[in-house]
Amino acid sequence: MRLPPDKIETIKQLGKALQDWSGQKSHPPSIPSSAKDGWYGSLIPVLTGSDSVKTPTSKRPPAIYEEVLDCLDSFDFELAERVKKQIEILQERAHEVDNGQREPIVVRNYAAKIAKELETIANGGQASGDKITKEEANIQARKLIKENPSITARQLVKKIPCSLGLVSQLPAWKALQEYKKKTFGGKKPKMIPLTKELEYILGTKDEQLNQLIVEQAEGDKEKPRLYIRKHT
Repeated sequence: MRLPPDKIETIKQLGKALQDWSGQKSHPPSIPSSAKDGWYGSLIPVLTGSDSVKTPTSKRPPAIYEEVLDCLDSFDFELAERVKKQIEILQERAHEVDNGQREPIVVRNYAAKIAKELETIANGGQASGDKITKEEANIQARKLIKENPSITARQLVKKIPCSLGLVSQLPAWKALQEYKKKTFGGKKPKMIPLTKELEYILGTKDEQLNQLIVEQAEGDKEKPRLYIRKHT
């Protein structure tokens, strides 16, 4: 499934807020007199949304980063977990800057890194300039997942190759995530065997690849020729 337009905007909003925060010209003191005056204190409104901070807790809408994590969790569990961990690390580093344990540039750079990844996710991988179609990438992902069901999204990115955003959109990858949720719940298995059920979910025939080959063989000049990546 594709991310809904409103969710894409929410992801972009958080990414832009983090990017702006990382590049702000005026910064908190290195060692603040109170937590709210420091780097951590200035980060909280960025993660929650300024309006929600001013609203009483009982009427406060979900924090913007919570909305992003909920959205990503329904889309790609592993992606949501990674972004959640990155935000936790960012908060820890902001605390460390306030305590004089890290230089401010460290937390600024890390915030910019998260912002860039959120931008890529919101753009569906287009920011990375994918040179492979979604259909071709899915064919390769399905083959790689069958060879190693424990494969990670980042490993697929390197082997296909394509962007992380594109991997998260692939039917084969989403089928694997659904299977993992159904089979293992919230636990992260060390190894995932290729069961008959998983093989069935992933599909056993390369219908899309066969169709691409047929279209290429027809040599229809009015149709754009499609590049078929050879499997090794």
